[in-house]
Amino acid sequence: MLYLYRTTVVVLAIPELDLGVPGQPSDRRTSIVDAAIHLLAQPPSRGLTHRAVDRFLELPAGSTANYFSTRASLLHACGERIVALDLREVAALPDFRPQMTTEQAGRLAAAWLTAWATGAARDRQRARYALLLEATHPSPLIDLLTRFREGFTDMVADKLRAIECSEPERRAAAFIASFDGLLIDQILYPHSGLDSEQIAEHLTDLLRHTTGNH
Repeated sequence: MLYLYRTTVVVLAIPELDLGVPGQPSDRRTSIVDAAIHLLAQPPSRGLTHRAVDRFLELPAGSTANYFSTRASLLHACGERIVALDLREVAALPDFRPQMTTEQAGRLAAAWLTAWATGAARDRQRARYALLLEATHPSPLIDLLTRFREGFTDMVADKLRAIECSEPERRAAAFIASFDGLLIDQILYPHSGLDSEQIAEHLTDLLRHTTGNH
């Protein structure tokens, strides 16, 4: 999912999170959630347990359960953390600009995708996909992920509007679906998937179709 930032993100009513430095004694809750995200990203996702987090962080048995009494509450905290970190990173990314060509916009979107498919962000995206598979209907976690999907669709529409896309609200969902599919390809098949040039070409073609600028 492509998370794009704007100041009205507060309408999504996501609780304020502590984004301190993992590993500090005063930030044990955040360290536990970050460790849980890392473990969730490793197959199989069902391997995420309170004991697994305790062992990974070399904490006394029961430490994770002191913060999250159930696995569901731990998963929900992972979802909140992933969203908060993704928002912070996307806020620093370059944006679509008026008068930008579709090729320039496509290459910029490809750079976004590369940033999400590598490094620490790659683990978070793998964990996000695992959360989508683990979440039950209905649940607070599903509500959280659904609110963000809807909110980010609106944000993508704003980005498309900046490059004169017609019907940006309707076309944003298709753009997100294509972007997410490419992101999954890069995460699951980093060595046999599309290369960066192919990704840029695909996103450029998608934006040409979306905006009608050929």
